[in-house]
Amino acid sequence: MTSREAPNRRRTSARPAPRFHLNAGRLLAHIPVHRFPGHALACRLYLEGGIGSVELGSLYLGREDENGEPVTAAPYELVRLALPRRTYRVGQVLAAAVKDKERIPGYRLVEQPPLLRHFRSRLEPVRA
Repeated sequence: MTSREAPNRRRTSARPAPRFHLNAGRLLAHIPVHRFPGHALACRLYLEGGIGSVELGSLYLGREDENGEPVTAAPYELVRLALPRRTYRVGQVLAAAVKDKERIPGYRLVEQPPLLRHFRSRLEPVRA
């Protein structure tokens, strides 16, 4: 069946929600890289507004030795947001993210599996 022979159906295009990247390394400059600023920002956004996000930084790409000291850092500390349509505006998200940003703690690894550590690790907050 060609497009001309196809029945006249209403096309519904489910456009994906807008995606934004926040530079957590810049927003939370008081948190060192080995304390995972991207993860800290993702936790803050979820606790403040229920905003789901994913950390694309040192927890995902970095490596530590057995003492928890950074061996390889990520080249960036980003947080990717997938905002629900018509629910949030970028300004609202940024306002929630930077509100009292000096009080946002870093995190340290408590447990990490050998594979997929960014999905299955346990972290706990650490005050610097």
